[in-house]
Amino acid sequence: MEGQPVSNSGRLKTMLREISEEHGWNWEIELVPDPDPVLSGTDQIVASADSQILNQAERWFNLARVAIETRIPDAWIVDLSREGLKE
Repeated sequence: MEGQPVSNSGRLKTMLREISEEHGWNWEIELVPDPDPVLSGTDQIVASADSQILNQAERWFNLARVAIETRIPDAWIVDLSREGLKE
Protein backbone atom coordinates (compact mmCIF):
# COMPACT_ATOMS: atom_id res chain seq x y z
CA MET A 1 0.00 0.00 0.00
CA GLU A 2 1.41 3.35 -1.01
CA GLY A 3 1.59 5.88 1.82
CA GLN A 4 0.10 9.34 1.84
CA PRO A 5 1.88 12.52 2.89
CA VAL A 6 1.57 13.34 6.58
CA SER A 7 -1.39 15.65 7.27
CA ASN A 8 0.87 18.52 8.35
CA SER A 9 2.92 18.26 5.14
CA GLY A 10 0.60 20.53 3.17
CA ARG A 11 0.83 23.27 5.78
CA LEU A 12 4.62 22.92 5.93
CA LYS A 13 4.86 23.08 2.14
CA THR A 14 2.82 26.31 2.12
CA MET A 15 4.91 27.81 4.92
CA LEU A 16 8.21 26.92 3.20
CA ARG A 17 6.97 28.29 -0.14
CA GLU A 18 5.98 31.58 1.52
CA ILE A 19 9.35 31.88 3.30
CA SER A 20 11.27 31.14 0.10
CA GLU A 21 9.24 33.73 -1.84
CA GLU A 22 9.77 36.38 0.87
CA HIS A 23 13.54 35.86 0.69
CA GLY A 24 13.77 35.34 -3.07
CA TRP A 25 15.10 31.82 -2.61
CA ASN A 26 14.68 29.46 -5.56
CA TRP A 27 13.35 26.47 -3.62
CA GLU A 28 11.60 23.49 -5.14
CA ILE A 29 9.19 21.95 -2.62
CA GLU A 30 7.64 18.56 -3.36
CA LEU A 31 5.24 16.32 -1.46
CA VAL A 32 5.68 12.66 -2.31
CA PRO A 33 3.67 9.69 -0.96
CA ASP A 34 6.78 7.73 0.14
CA PRO A 35 9.75 10.05 0.71
CA ASP A 36 12.15 7.43 2.13
CA PRO A 37 13.44 6.09 -1.22
CA VAL A 38 13.65 9.62 -2.62
CA LEU A 39 15.73 10.84 0.33
CA SER A 40 17.86 7.68 0.51
CA GLY A 41 18.69 7.80 -3.19
CA THR A 42 19.40 11.49 -3.70
CA ASP A 43 22.83 13.02 -4.17
CA GLN A 44 21.55 16.18 -2.46
CA ILE A 45 22.00 16.94 1.25
CA VAL A 46 19.35 15.22 3.41
CA ALA A 47 18.09 16.56 6.75
CA SER A 48 16.35 13.76 8.65
CA ALA A 49 16.25 12.09 12.04
CA ASP A 50 15.49 8.69 10.47
CA SER A 51 18.59 6.52 10.93
CA GLN A 52 17.71 4.27 7.97
CA ILE A 53 17.62 7.25 5.64
CA LEU A 54 20.80 8.75 7.10
CA ASN A 55 22.64 5.42 6.77
CA GLN A 56 21.80 5.31 3.06
CA ALA A 57 22.07 9.01 2.20
CA GLU A 58 25.16 10.11 0.32
CA ARG A 59 25.26 13.47 2.17
CA TRP A 60 23.34 14.56 5.26
CA PHE A 61 23.01 17.46 7.68
CA ASN A 62 22.19 17.18 11.40
CA LEU A 63 19.34 19.72 11.39
CA ALA A 64 18.04 18.60 14.79
CA ARG A 65 21.36 19.32 16.48
CA VAL A 66 21.70 22.75 14.89
CA ALA A 67 18.12 23.62 15.87
CA ILE A 68 18.78 22.60 19.48
CA GLU A 69 22.15 24.37 19.68
CA THR A 70 20.64 27.53 18.16
CA ARG A 71 17.35 27.63 20.08
CA ILE A 72 18.33 25.95 23.37
CA PRO A 73 21.92 27.00 24.08
CA ASP A 74 21.88 25.49 27.60
CA ALA A 75 20.72 22.06 26.39
CA TRP A 76 22.69 19.09 27.66
CA ILE A 77 23.99 17.26 24.58
CA VAL A 78 25.60 13.84 25.00
CA ASP A 79 28.19 13.05 22.33
CA LEU A 80 27.79 9.36 21.47
CA SER A 81 30.12 9.46 18.49
CA ARG A 82 33.38 7.54 18.57
CA GLU A 83 35.21 10.77 19.42
CA GLY A 84 32.82 11.50 22.30
CA LEU A 85 33.18 8.00 23.76
CA LYS A 86 36.97 8.04 24.00
CA GLU A 87 38.28 7.80 27.57
